[in-house]
Order: sequence, then structure tokens, then C-alpha cells
Amino acid sequence: MEHRIIRVRRQTPTKAKATGRLRCGAAAVDITPHLGLPMAGYSSSGKLASSVHGRLFARALLIEDARGERVALCHLDMMCASRYLLERSAALAAPVVGIDVGRLILTGTHTHTGPGLFYGNTLYDQFASPDVGFDQGLADWISRRVAEALKRAAEKLTPARIGVASVPLWGVSRNASLKAFLANPEASSWWDEGQPGHGAPEELHVTSRAVDPRLRVLAAVAEDGGVIGVSAAFGLHCTSLGGAFSGYHPDWAGIASDTAHQALREAGRGSPVVAVTPSAAGDANALRTDVAQGVALARLVGREVGARIAEATEAAITQAADDLTVDVRFSELDWTAAEPFKGAPEVRFAPEWSFGGATLAGGEDGRTWMYRYGLVSLGSRGDFFPQDHPQHPKQPAFGRFQGWIARRLGLEPSRVLPMHVLRLGEHVIATLPGEPTAIAAWRLERALLETTGARTACVLGYAGDYCGYLTTEEEFSVQHYEGASTLLGRHSAAYLARHLTAVASGAREATRPSGEALFSTGPQVERFVDRGIGPVAVADDIQATRAGQRARVTFQMERGAVLTFAEGPLVHLEEDTGTRWEPVSWRGRPLTDVTWPVTVSRRQGTFSDRWSVELELPDGLEVSGALRVRLARLGRFAGFMIKLPPG
Repeated sequence: MEHRIIRVRRQTPTKAKATGRLRCGAAAVDITPHLGLPMAGYSSSGKLASSVHGRLFARALLIEDARGERVALCHLDMMCASRYLLERSAALAAPVVGIDVGRLILTGTHTHTGPGLFYGNTLYDQFASPDVGFDQGLADWISRRVAEALKRAAEKLTPARIGVASVPLWGVSRNASLKAFLANPEASSWWDEGQPGHGAPEELHVTSRAVDPRLRVLAAVAEDGGVIGVSAAFGLHCTSLGGAFSGYHPDWAGIASDTAHQALREAGRGSPVVAVTPSAAGDANALRTDVAQGVALARLVGREVGARIAEATEAAITQAADDLTVDVRFSELDWTAAEPFKGAPEVRFAPEWSFGGATLAGGEDGRTWMYRYGLVSLGSRGDFFPQDHPQHPKQPAFGRFQGWIARRLGLEPSRVLPMHVLRLGEHVIATLPGEPTAIAAWRLERALLETTGARTACVLGYAGDYCGYLTTEEEFSVQHYEGASTLLGRHSAAYLARHLTAVASGAREATRPSGEALFSTGPQVERFVDRGIGPVAVADDIQATRAGQRARVTFQMERGAVLTFAEGPLVHLEEDTGTRWEPVSWRGRPLTDVTWPVTVSRRQGTFSDRWSVELELPDGLEVSGALRVRLARLGRFAGFMIKLPPG
């Protein structure tokens, strides 16, 4: 495989002036690209995006303490962050926002219905999506959008207080690998007082009790009591839509953000930016017996989580303080050259990454055809690696051929793993570049509390980059899907925990970002098309139908026409007031495809594409005049207007 080296030069951030006040700002920027791009999360069984069911966002919260020290938390509706996105976004933001890569915490919600090919490493640009290669145009475009979110947040900086709260939420998550969970010594006391599982309802099945139910909220509160921004973390996979879903959708996390936002608005807390990101989600999903994977499940889970976020935010407001200082420590760990710890030489990374056989089965929330036809199974163990090897007892997928294929194609995850430890007063946030299980994250959390003396701590996964799952050594030995997908061996989570606590305590020096970041990428692809290129696309054969509250608009366009969704709302519902057409509002906001569930889809034809817009009007919506749908001009799309028939 031909490799290409990409260099991202790190920029020196501008230094913010001390104001003597804690200040916060928040902003959300749309990152929904055009259709036709491969989505990441379900590997080769994933889909090319043929529709948009919900917008994808970058949601940023910028915090500046009284000394002018800044840190930003930015959560993306994508499978994860990547080191390339982190470096490129920070380089763009540094001169304007005053943060560098060491002060930008970038995470993904882990939705499996966002774009892929943005990693900047040969392994996941090859295997995370149904198409292969690194789409630098897309990655750079997303980075510019992230930088714009940070810039807007900086422009909104205002005196603030910060509060932290934790509330339990049972019944929406379940353990996907119970046998592995129970192999941990902590499992026997998981439900005892003082442990994460304390208070689990006895009527829940054990799989729904073997989870971390804590929903953690960090809220930035303005002087008038309004909420500026919320960063919420909960241990749950964003896979409630399922592998058959073929459109962009933020999954339950986006619905939770909207639900919490609306609840806080109605409670008189302003119009906050609410971001949701997974914490210990490696072994937790939303599967249930009464609702199948799909939009209904995403809505059910998202609304429950969102309502709880709003409650937790109110609790955080009551204990918010304005005298917090920002202490953020950044680490770049090259796992291929990681030094052993004194007194624990056995805690080390494997010399080479490896997928176990159970990886081919797919996760419980996304089984592959190989699993369904009995060609692979869970718990595949053996002696391929010696007993003292960090990968033992993993049986590699495809046996010895895996190593040959990897060397032949030059496949490798990112060698450098970026991580942050942020302390805000008595609260600590640590990031991991992968998917920690509940107990793997709990071990790190306890170590951070002991090391720092902080009162509370939270571990965020899918941050900075992605190096696969992070299981405990006991879970790894079971070799279910999560253990088989722990690429760097059975000590991975333990090593990262030791490393982060050493960074937090100062025993290991934090990285001072400078110079440039290097990326070795595989095949380059150019699927992404930026706006403003080519002729304007004009709709033809426009038709509108309506049946009660359901409305549908269809139209024809030339094959391959591009709609750049991130440029703003596309679908607007308007009412004839007798003198002019006015936007229709619902719950204080105009009805558009950004504020209301609207599906925009495309069916490709030989010479032209058939597009459709489908929406269901809110129950209780009252209008006195005729209705029309206006499709705004976006990117290379000319837009149009069409009246809806009476209901």
C-alpha cells in the first residue's frame, strides 16, 4: 500500500488576558455533510449515507478562569474524535481562540451514522467504513467547522459559574458482555453502598444492573441564572438505530441534547448548548425486548436521557462556583515505545496490535453475517500467543494471515495517543482514546481520585483518537467481542490508567505542544465535495402530498447533485397569514429540518436522482392559513417553494 505523510504544523495560541473572572461561552455548529459518503462504525457492513434524519453537530464549551487560562470541550456527532481532527482543529483555532492541542478536549458521541474516512491512520481508514481511504478534504472541512464552533464560543464568553452533578439513570442501558463483566473482582461488590451500581432496582434483569448508571453533568451558568452550556456524560453506546440504518443521524445522543435543551428553555434557563458524550460505554448498549433498533428506540432512549440531563443540570446549578481554576495536562503517548512502570514491568502494551476472532462476530448491537451463519463465535481462546505475551489468550482473526495482511498493507492504528487530564476545582476529567468498559473506567476514576484528592472524577471515552476497546485484564481473558477488539493487549487499560494518574500527579511530565504532528495515511479518496463547486442544481418535477399530519415533497435533480446540509436549515414550514408567508413555530422555534424531525432522502437513478422530504406536523399545531414547504438555497442547490394540499 502506498503511504503518504501529512504534516500539521502546530500554531502558538494567543494568550488571553486575565479578567479576574471565570468566564464561559458555548456554541454549536452543524457538521452534516452531503449524501453519498460512507458512514463509520459498522466496518464493511456499514452504509453509504442516502438520507438525513437528524443534523450532526460540533458542540463546544469554552472555559476561561480568572487568570486567563482556557480549555475547550468539544463533542462531535461522529463515531469518535481522531488525532488528525484534534490537531487540525487546534491549529486553526489557536490564533483566534487562544487554545492549542493541549487545551482542546475533542470527543465523539460514537454515533454509527456519521461520516467516516477522517482518522488519518491506515487501520481505521481501512476498516471502520464500507469504503477505504483517508478523505482529507472531509477531515479538513470538519476541522474548520470545529474551529468555527470554538471561535463562536470564544465570542460569547461571559462571567459564569460552573457546577457538577451526578444522577443515576437505570433502565436505558444494559451490559453487552455479562460473562466478561462478572469476571472482574469488582463485580461482586458493584451494587454495594459507595459503588457505582448501588441503588439498582431489583426488578431489573442483571444485564441492566451490570452497568454504570451515573449520568454526569458539567454546567456553565450565567450571572442571571441562565445556562450557557452543558457537557453531559453517560455510559451508553450510540447504536440504537442499528446497522441497517442508512442515513445521517446523531442517534440517542442528539435527541437527548434536544430534549434537555428544550426542557431547560421551558424552565427559564435560556437557550443553552447541550452536548452529550459517552463515558464508560464499551460494554453498554440500549437493546431491549420491547422496542427494536431504529428511530423509535433512539427517541425513547434519547428523551429519557435528555430529561435526566435537565434534572441533573438543575442540581449542578445549586452548587455552581465562580472561583475555579483551569489545570489541564496533555499527554502524547507513543504506545509502540511506551516505557514500563517501576514495580510493574508486566503492565505493558503488546508489540503489535491484533484483532481477535470474536471481532468478526460484531458487537451485540451490530452482529455480522459471519456470526449469524455460525462461522465465528464468542470466547475464541487459544495459545497462538505465549502465555506471558500481552495478547494471550487471543486467537487472531484469520490466524497467521492477519499479521501478513497487516504488514502487506501497512495497516496500523495511530501510534500516538493524545490524552488530557483536566481539573476544575474539585472535579477531574480524564480522556481515553477508545472505548472503556464500565469497570475499566471505574478503576481509572478511583486512581484519579486517590492521586489528585479531588471530590469527583469522570472518564470520557472516544476522545482525541481511537485505538479500539479498552477492557480490564479479566474481561480481555474472556475474549468476547470487547476483549477481542482490545487491539493493544490485555494490559492496555491498566497502562493508560497508570500513565494518566502519573501525568495528573506530575510524576510524568505533561507534553508541551510544539513543532508539527505527522500522519502516515494510506490511499487518498476524494468523496467529499465542498460547496460552491460546479453548476447550481435545479429541482424539477416537484410534487407535494399530504395525509393528515404527514406531508411529503418529492422532486427530481440531475444525478450527483450536492446539497451541503451544514450551511443551514434546508426545509422550512411556512404559513399564509393573508398578507405574507410567515415561518411556522412550534414550542418557540421555527419548524425546520434542524429543529424538528424531517427526513431528506435521495434515490439514485441512471440519469437523475429522485429526492424526497418527509415530515409529520406536531400534534396540536394550529394554523389558520395554507401551508407551504420552502427548501432554501444551500451550497449548489437552488431551492424552491411548494404549497401543501389541505390535510
